[in-house]
Amino acid sequence: MLRGQLEDTEEDHTYWLEKQLGLIEKVGLQNYIQSQM
Repeated sequence: MLRGQLEDTEEDHTYWLEKQLGLIEKVGLQNYIQSQM
């Protein structure tokens, strides 16, 4: 059970990170950083 939860959490983190990297590519690093403040 714990292993399944850890795998789900890891997949969620991977998905989030891929989305953030896509945003950086789309809007540029400076604009991304400004939008996070």
